[in-house]
Amino acid sequence: MAAPKMVDIRNLNPQQLSEVNQRLETELQVLQNCHQELVGVKKKFITSREAVSELEGSDGAQVMVPLTGSLYVRGRFSDDTKVVVDIGTNFYVEKTRPEAIEFFDRKIKYVDENMEKIMPQMVQKNQSRNLVESEIVQKMKAAKLAKPSK
Repeated sequence: MAAPKMVDIRNLNPQQLSEVNQRLETELQVLQNCHQELVGVKKKFITSREAVSELEGSDGAQVMVPLTGSLYVRGRFSDDTKVVVDIGTNFYVEKTRPEAIEFFDRKIKYVDENMEKIMPQMVQKNQSRNLVESEIVQKMKAAKLAKPSK
């Protein structure tokens, strides 16, 4: 693919600037949504890691087991050294507690790395949008001054 061609926004008319601004706004919204989704995923991994960490010494303890989103049954831990982990797309793997903690640590690190990749893009798109909006305002002011008074 060819690299995008740079255009001097001062050479664009207000309609073109508005189109560029709309495109930047859409791209920024997509990046913000992606960032928010990553934040939610990270919170889930952190919560899961904390839950696994707190299992030690819970052999025989009572627990509520979710069968559906709103249906739970009572259960007891038979073995606090092994857990079943959802590794994605509804695949579950039995792991020891340290393996599960290490799995969640890796996932948290991976999400953090992706969030770090998105942040500079969000900042750049926001700066570009601000420049375009500023140019639109300047063009509108210039157009008002250029109109003859009656």
